[in-house]
Amino acid sequence: MLTVLLIKPSRYDDDGYVVHHQLGVLPSNTLNCLNGLLRKATEDMGVEAAIYLFDETVGLVEPEKLLKKTARPGIPTLVCLAGVQTNQFPRAADLAVRFRKAGAMVSIGGFHVSGSMALLGMTPELQALVDQGISLFNGEAEGRLEEVVSDALKGELKPVYESCSLPSLEKGWAMPLVDKSLAQRFVLPDTGTLDTSRGCIFKCSFCTIINVQGNSMRFRSPELLEKHIRAHYPEVRHYFFTDDNLARNPHWKDIFVSMKKLRGEGIMVSFMMQVDVPSYRIPEFADMAAEAGCSQVFIGLESLNATNLAAASKRQNKVDRYDEMMEAWHRHGIAVHTSYIIGFPDDSIESVRQDIQTLINVVRPDQASFFMLTPLPGSVDHLEKKRKGEWMSDDFNEYDSFHAAAHHEKMTDREWFDIYREAWKTFYSPENLINILNRATPVAYWGIFKNAVWYAYAALCEEAHPMITGLWRLKGRAERRPTFPMEGRLAYAWRRVKDSTVLSARLVKLVLMFERIWRATWLSRRARGLGDSLSAVKSQQAQRGRQLLARRVAWFTRCSLSLGQSRAVWGRFWKELRQGKVWHPRLYLDGIHGSIVTGLELVTLGWLFLMNFALET
Repeated sequence: MLTVLLIKPSRYDDDGYVVHHQLGVLPSNTLNCLNGLLRKATEDMGVEAAIYLFDETVGLVEPEKLLKKTARPGIPTLVCLAGVQTNQFPRAADLAVRFRKAGAMVSIGGFHVSGSMALLGMTPELQALVDQGISLFNGEAEGRLEEVVSDALKGELKPVYESCSLPSLEKGWAMPLVDKSLAQRFVLPDTGTLDTSRGCIFKCSFCTIINVQGNSMRFRSPELLEKHIRAHYPEVRHYFFTDDNLARNPHWKDIFVSMKKLRGEGIMVSFMMQVDVPSYRIPEFADMAAEAGCSQVFIGLESLNATNLAAASKRQNKVDRYDEMMEAWHRHGIAVHTSYIIGFPDDSIESVRQDIQTLINVVRPDQASFFMLTPLPGSVDHLEKKRKGEWMSDDFNEYDSFHAAAHHEKMTDREWFDIYREAWKTFYSPENLINILNRATPVAYWGIFKNAVWYAYAALCEEAHPMITGLWRLKGRAERRPTFPMEGRLAYAWRRVKDSTVLSARLVKLVLMFERIWRATWLSRRARGLGDSLSAVKSQQAQRGRQLLARRVAWFTRCSLSLGQSRAVWGRFWKELRQGKVWHPRLYLDGIHGSIVTGLELVTLGWLFLMNFALET
């Protein structure tokens, strides 16, 4: 028997608190992959295993308490810290040490471990973990978990599980398995992640994919993908295909044919995918993607400066064809989400500012994500800076794409960060969002609107990157980075009151901003449509309709006036409350009465407003 804890760690914020939220946005594909592979491996081995999944972005992990709940006497416990990225490594390392001290066996894997070992070998921070009895898992898990399980049953893991070769994905490995209880912790529980392929054929210098998952494409069987989608429908209705570049999967056509067939059978699954800039020129690719249910593509533009693109070995991006690419996807009703990196060698404050205006006014994507250029371990950029002895931050927590983990030649760290924040605010300004939504088709409108709300909330309210944040930030007082002191209860309570007040004020401002955007786009469009329809109708019919609407307005006005008694009810309520009659039944009856009347008044006023608006337009 074996107890396994699969944990996706979070990261620390600048105040040392673990970043986690009441609700998450994007579930971890790594957790789902390991869940399926590990359950299949233990089943094939005949091992009875209790497997628990934890995503720290939606639930704080406290090692000592967690082991008390899950560990069983006499049964070994294996903790797998999975999918650890560089910015999550400090938190993962702290968790690993605490789990190890509590008696569990611990293994840590993910892009930081695999990327570092791929280009640098055993680095000091990795060696420090090995010295404390923590195992490192280098590479992908397919075909290798049986060895880890076997060692865990013996009570001793190897110091390092080396990756010999990249596994072929055509062998029919166990598919990602969604944990339903964990999925409920996310805003859209019917959204899943899935990788149809791994690796990338390009050689971008800032990317770790090519040195961890390979510089060529490996792919899953289209038949297995279809089977997986069938098995998870209708629990999962929308997928984010996490492939770094699905357009270069040799079987993209078979995948799209399968998904089109599923939609024809009533299995209405939609998806978002990542592709490269020139992918729209592949014959039939965009056409078939639209027919298969593609609602959005994520494309790495990265820069509007050809010199920057050449310096990053991203010559496949042709700046003069960006607008052509955008038109090709929009022609098929597919929204375009672009990534844009700030901090390439040729960037300056003014050039970035001008490029963002060009992005908004000429390229015109539906959505954009901005990043600060970060030399991630496992990338050529990091290796070159290491060789040249250039300064890079020794705090891996800052390798998150919104801290200056290296210096820039033309900007100070503060200027770099400020122009990065300005890019977010400029793109997600009301003026630009109104233009984007007015260009959107009726079918695409609400999808773009919802994404804009989320990205604006993350960037403007949470002041965090939308891809690694969630809804309503939480902070555990005791779970603070060891280099920070634990706050007293009063100081912590005051911090949370300030945080909540600021966030609430920003939320109100955001709601008002999007109410204005909605009025200027969807409502205005509907009003224009109504006006066009009325002008085509005979004047007599229009007049009768307006008379009927006017009578309804008058009736609702009378209702509103007759219901206008909530102030008096609440006045009696507060009067009795001040007199200390907290046990008097009338106090509670007045409270209930006031709530009902207030609700009715709000509904009535709402209808009155809408009908007056219709009457005026």
